[in-house]
Amino acid sequence: MIAVSVALTMLSVISAVPWSVSTLSRRQDTCPLNVLSCSPREVDRCCLPEHGLLLLVQQWDITVGPRNKFTMHGIWPDTCLGGCDDNRIFFDIERRLKEYPNKADGFMQQMETFWPSNNGDNNCFWSHEWNRHGTCVSNLDPSCKSDPVEGEDIYAFFSKALELRSKYDLYQALAAKGIFPNQGAMVNITRILNAIQAAFNVTPSLRCKNGALNEITLYFKVKNGDQYVPVQPPRSDWRGNCGETVSFPPKNE
Repeated sequence: MIAVSVALTMLSVISAVPWSVSTLSRRQDTCPLNVLSCSPREVDRCCLPEHGLLLLVQQWDITVGPRNKFTMHGIWPDTCLGGCDDNRIFFDIERRLKEYPNKADGFMQQMETFWPSNNGDNNCFWSHEWNRHGTCVSNLDPSCKSDPVEGEDIYAFFSKALELRSKYDLYQALAAKGIFPNQGAMVNITRILNAIQAAFNVTPSLRCKNGALNEITLYFKVKNGDQYVPVQPPRSDWRGNCGETVSFPPKNE
């Protein structure tokens, strides 16, 4: 049985993702309910991702995106080392997303706003993310569906990532604890970790670049096909390569 639910409400503000995407195939007669991916129980690869720990990686790049939002780097199956299905590797992902007939209104605008390339080549960036990571989300495989629509797997991958980015708004979480971009000011790393923990009840992992906050990663497991559940990171290297304090510069105007 295929459950497809795409809300088509127009965006009221550019930072919102008002639709709930559920284009994954659910074999409701065979898929177990409420079993998390990576559990000891063997589950059909069409029910839950084989690589069942997924990383939602958002970045703070001062050259792209809205001044008060993190943008997407990607959503990565943790055990995927670089592509899982050569038959679904494509280098024209932007075109495929534009031509997918069932996408929500405003979807491409969301992609361009919240998943931009910092070198201006969105297609190259999105194709890389799909080829390296999207093909590893096993329950998106068209073979899991009885009547797949061309491009549905690609759309499901990117739209789910945008949905999660909107739900787990890192800028808002930091702002709620008084942490804002500030040229020249330094922020204690513990304040950042605690702010994310307070907002989402999980600990993130961080990465820095030249002493500046660069990426924040949240970890998820999956249940019921497409319900992403935040979990604690598997390792304790939460601060990554960041020092005790980091800069959090404002974005370029």
